[in-house]
Amino acid sequence: MDISQLALFTLLLGLLLSWLALRSIRRRRLAAGGLTGLFALTLLASGSLLMGLAASFQAIETLTEETEIGRLDFHQLGPDLFEASAEFAGFDAPRTFQLAGQQWQLDVRFLRWRTPIMLLGVDSLYQLDRLSGRYAELDERLDTKRSAYKLAGQPGQALWKLALVSRPWLASWIDIDYGSSVYLPMADGARYRVLITPFGVLARADNEAARLASEGW
Repeated sequence: MDISQLALFTLLLGLLLSWLALRSIRRRRLAAGGLTGLFALTLLASGSLLMGLAASFQAIETLTEETEIGRLDFHQLGPDLFEASAEFAGFDAPRTFQLAGQQWQLDVRFLRWRTPIMLLGVDSLYQLDRLSGRYAELDERLDTKRSAYKLAGQPGQALWKLALVSRPWLASWIDIDYGSSVYLPMADGARYRVLITPFGVLARADNEAARLASEGW
């Protein structure tokens, strides 16, 4: 039995004892009614406290939840040139992209609900926007080849489109519509997991090559 179930059981038992206490008082059994009522109040207070704790734990879990939406695998083709294999929710099959630079960057657009809606477990909506190569030094970015690929419009975005169309009616429930990006080093054989949270996108190294590339960069 978890804390929310215990809270519900305690509240129901408290309500039952409250009814029994009232019945005893109506029958002029004041001592029994008073004692039962005291137990009922204690249970109701304890159940309310437990319910508050359960709600707090649920809020913490919701606000720290990470959901994996895809993976990126890298194979080096030459100096500062990599092939990225992308597998994301909504893709019919993995797709490959050639990225120039030392780092990869993924841009994602988010539509986040207001906190009361989030705490009910309703996930933020997201749409993949762009995958691109990135150079570590600004001079390289200005003088060398850049590579960027549009990802918006991929399958599985019907809910996103519906939310945008319905936005005038949903405006009071929407907290913010914003873009979030993550970038990490590319390396031969590196694999990264891409995750979303209620506050944006993040990525985690998924093998030794990715962990070594991410250390000290």
